[in-house]
Amino acid sequence: MHILITGAAGFVGQLLAKELLNDPTYRLTLTDINQPPIPAGVRYPENATALQADLLSGAKDVVDASLDAVYAFHGIMSSGSEANFDLGMTVNIDATRNLLDALRHTCPGVRVIYSSSQAVYGQPLPEIVTDSVIPTPESSYGAEKIVCETLVNEYTRRGFINGFTLRFPTISVRPGAPTAAASSFLSGMIREPLDGKACVIPIEDRQFKSWLCSPKILVENLLITLRLPADSVPRHIRQINVPGICVTVQGMMDALEAVGGKEKLALLSEKEDPSLVSILRSWPTQFDNSQAISLGFKRDVSFEQTVRGYQNGLTEAKMPQLSILVYKGVPVDFTQYRHTALHATWSESEHDWLHVVGAHPFFKYQRDPENPLTEEPIARIPVCVVPESISRAKIYLSCLNTAVRNGSGDRDWNCQNWVGEALAELVRIGCVSVQERCVAIDRMVEVILDAELEVHDVRWEDGKVVVIDMEYMPGERLDEAWKTFNPDQKLSIAFELHSYVNQLHELKGSYIGALDRGKAIIGQKTSLECGPFDTEQEFKEFILGDIVTPAPDLLRHYAKFALMDGYEIVFTHADFAPRNILVEECRVMAILDWEYAG
Repeated sequence: MHILITGAAGFVGQLLAKELLNDPTYRLTLTDINQPPIPAGVRYPENATALQADLLSGAKDVVDASLDAVYAFHGIMSSGSEANFDLGMTVNIDATRNLLDALRHTCPGVRVIYSSSQAVYGQPLPEIVTDSVIPTPESSYGAEKIVCETLVNEYTRRGFINGFTLRFPTISVRPGAPTAAASSFLSGMIREPLDGKACVIPIEDRQFKSWLCSPKILVENLLITLRLPADSVPRHIRQINVPGICVTVQGMMDALEAVGGKEKLALLSEKEDPSLVSILRSWPTQFDNSQAISLGFKRDVSFEQTVRGYQNGLTEAKMPQLSILVYKGVPVDFTQYRHTALHATWSESEHDWLHVVGAHPFFKYQRDPENPLTEEPIARIPVCVVPESISRAKIYLSCLNTAVRNGSGDRDWNCQNWVGEALAELVRIGCVSVQERCVAIDRMVEVILDAELEVHDVRWEDGKVVVIDMEYMPGERLDEAWKTFNPDQKLSIAFELHSYVNQLHELKGSYIGALDRGKAIIGQKTSLECGPFDTEQEFKEFILGDIVTPAPDLLRHYAKFALMDGYEIVFTHADFAPRNILVEECRVMAILDWEYAG
């Protein structure tokens, strides 16, 4: 399923993207006014594309016919909209209209999940707000949201999109820095004290009520909406009030004390901010969510449980993490060449890369405190949180004791096998569970099998390839670097090249000829072309006819017996020479010149 997320650099966008990128069935396009990051620590980061886009002018650039769903999270927050009327109207309304128009023309009928807010409501309000209460916003932000809700209703009624509007409660507890939202303190008064920082509450009424939802429950409800039947709500009334819980400021302080201890309350202070209070008091504080619950939506059990969940997440984030890193293959990005390593994160500044480097029979175990490769990994696969009982030394020794196989019968063994065997050792000492190892290895294999050579551009003239634009590979030509190597280094290079030739020969063919099924060149010292041949017999007849015929009778007699039956047709480089091999730091970086490969 291909999903577009706008406003993807924001908290909700990143939260949802992280959840979706742990499932291989989703492909994401993430966009924001600045290029959004792809969330770290996900299992399938390669399934996401991040784009910078201004929806006011470039909505069409992020929309294509393959989209199955869109989450629209872009916008200016409540106090920001109030402070800058023109900016709020432009970003919150005009950009949304542009997006909806691009969708209806490019992928009509696509599911659109638009994020609205309880700010669409204003006073007077009943004690409990139902879905039938008419929105009367008392803020620019609320007014802009209700305009966009109406657009979603109309575009759905006309069949342009399959839209749903979710009116979010205030999300608490949000991690990260404070935002421009009037409700920002409802996360800050928990987040900051738990981090040892002070927070000012802009309202002095401790009985002030708020309608809150945890990030975890919000994501669950966003995913539920992705699967809702189109007719689950009327086609001209697409709004759903997302379930929340009613909590007072005092109740939030009680939850903070219960989880963090009484000393955390000393970090809170109260100072009335009239401009924010007027916005806050216009919002509803309690909803009848019977419709949403009937559709399968979830709700939090208690705010104390929400705070405990947030605290547990902080604790887990600070604990050491173990991951598998997968790097693009060298000399070419084929399955056999992809490099894998275990990566232990002990703190923001302390890391260990644990891996096997080199080539058979010179593989060796190595631990590096920094990324030893010139490129960043293409995949980071979480394995586990390292238990408190497992020390850094235990992990290091387990990896050190994992066998490195350089025997004559181990030519197919490489760094990928070592990762699996090292994880088995970590299972034995209680660092990794059997299930965690299985899941991580399965994911590693998936990434490895995705390997393919990256070709950026191929240009043709008169039916012939004139330019193949491929990725740049660093290194020095082997024929120039050879004289600088000592005997052991030369032997290591030779074994590495031998391994690559064997791996190339594992690629089987169904004909004899060039890679593009064109003519093959016989030998490096001749321009004689032949083929392609569909059978081995055709190839033998060509050799005995066109090549051997001018030779003496005795040579032709022996040639018939030399050309045995049952040869395998395998991939051959055809110009495997030092001038076409790049090396760096006594390691093969690339094999070049594939013009006559076949």
